[in-house]
Amino acid sequence: MTAETEKPGLGVRGVGAMSDVQSIDGVEDRFAGMSAEEMAQLYEADAAPDVTRWVPPGPVAQAFYNDDTSRFAFHMGPVGGGKTSTCIMKRLRMASLMPPDAEGWRKDYLVVVRDTYRSASKSTLVSWQEWLPKTFPGSTWTGGPDRPVTHVVRGKLPDGTKFEATTEMVGLNGDRIEAVMRGKPFSSAWVNEAADLQRDVLPFLGQRLGRFPKLSTLQGKMPYAQMIADFNAPDLDHWLREVCVDKPLEGLKFYQQPSGLVRAGEGAYAPNPLAENVKALRSEE
Repeated sequence: MTAETEKPGLGVRGVGAMSDVQSIDGVEDRFAGMSAEEMAQLYEADAAPDVTRWVPPGPVAQAFYNDDTSRFAFHMGPVGGGKTSTCIMKRLRMASLMPPDAEGWRKDYLVVVRDTYRSASKSTLVSWQEWLPKTFPGSTWTGGPDRPVTHVVRGKLPDGTKFEATTEMVGLNGDRIEAVMRGKPFSSAWVNEAADLQRDVLPFLGQRLGRFPKLSTLQGKMPYAQMIADFNAPDLDHWLREVCVDKPLEGLKFYQQPSGLVRAGEGAYAPNPLAENVKALRSEE
């Protein structure tokens, strides 16, 4: 699939060319004389997730995915709209946008926040592993269903730089965001199923974006930082409606997918032909 962006990123239709990674041939010659650490680093630099199977659910999801400039990018849509898969692909794109260090590594740290560890284990991590399994070559996976999970994925980009994308998934389990995240430096944040969380996650995470990596490692450039969120349509009095619609938060771009159903007479509904969820479900068949 042809990429539509000139950025060094990864993926599909702008995620770039994760499939451009070379296969490891001539293993004996390449590894001759190398230490175990050097061999691992070479292997990790050549590995990259195969995201070429991903097809954006529709134009709204595509626009959300391509938004590299908004401080906050929030994505609302119906159940089955492909929001989680889109956020996973966007997470990979975000890793490619971090400026490289002096050794050509783009290192970023993204935290994923859910309401509970159980929710993360039953939903988010299931979707995550469909694209990035814990056994992905060259990656490291730590944690479990009742505690934070950290997945570090490494790969090589078409421009010759390498990326190290660290993703930590946490559940609040009734605790305040401050108690769970205190002292954690991170580049960006993903609030998954944001309608299930309290409003305090927004200012807490938003004020702490871009604290990884250290500025001294980026050769005079600023770290890439963005906060993304996905959610189903919340209640009319929910804080998400206020910051997205009623009193839009400065720096926030709101992406709303069409609803899955439309009225078809008194008390009747029919599938919405514009619904992106229909396309997403078909793409997964």
